[in-house]
Amino acid sequence: MTDPDTTETQFLTAADQLMAAISSTNTRTPKRQYDDDEIVAMLMRWARVLEKRGIANPTILGPILALVQRYEEIINVIIAANAERFHVIGQHAGASQAECARALNMTTQAAGKRKAKGEAIIARRLQAAGVARLANKRPSAAEVEREKKAVKDATDFVVVALSEYLKRKAA
Repeated sequence: MTDPDTTETQFLTAADQLMAAISSTNTRTPKRQYDDDEIVAMLMRWARVLEKRGIANPTILGPILALVQRYEEIINVIIAANAERFHVIGQHAGASQAECARALNMTTQAAGKRKAKGEAIIARRLQAAGVARLANKRPSAAEVEREKKAVKDATDFVVVALSEYLKRKAA
């Protein structure tokens, strides 16, 4: 006999656990759904804004670096998640490692290295989120805190690295 409490919260893949950990508990229906290309276009506009602000204020270099590093993880996580779903759930559930490699115009071996990095990222984030939060499908406070700490650490570093610039600017 199966336990109904565990079957409803059973996740087939680490990718599914990660999606549950980072999904919002906000049940409000958005006014409209955005297509993937609209989200990418919005992020490109924000990239231009950050670039302009960075030119005017180089102390934003640290937080931007933290953001770029976080964005670099996205490709690795996507490859790892899709490959896992392809193998664990079925071919309909994700793109294979080779298919991801073709989409990114890289070798399967290069995609394999990114997949390994993605698996490590997913494992770290799941560990930080904790199993109980995943079972309840709440967003991970640990993930948010990790991101805040990365931005703060990067900002603190840049302030020290640009101390001479900041003195000149203040004078």
